[in-house]
Amino acid sequence: MKILYRGKRLDTGNWVRGFFVHLSDGEGRSSDRIYTGFAESDCGEFYPDFFEVDPNTVGQYIGIDDVHGEPIFEGDHVMVCDSRRQGLPAPVKYSKDECAFVLARRGYNPINFSDDVKYKVVGRE
Repeated sequence: MKILYRGKRLDTGNWVRGFFVHLSDGEGRSSDRIYTGFAESDCGEFYPDFFEVDPNTVGQYIGIDDVHGEPIFEGDHVMVCDSRRQGLPAPVKYSKDECAFVLARRGYNPINFSDDVKYKVVGRE
């Protein structure tokens, strides 16, 4: 499974995907970043290309794509697209009890993701 994160950029509010890093200097200063790859400088050197993100918007790719081929991330609101199991949209959360990502339905048991069911992202937290 590909390890990928998504978060909202602080400067533009746009979503960005890549590797998430939380940096702290031990003196109270910190930075939450998503590194999207490498960029080339004018002198031919490569440096990491990153964007500062709001840590409250960061979510991990759960390893499943929705019916439109878009990656599903922690924090997305997802509907089950299966006539046997349809329901209201629910947020994707990590469950320590299940040791997996689940659809966290309020007032109900969480739903585990299954390879034989289709899902559709209908919103984001």
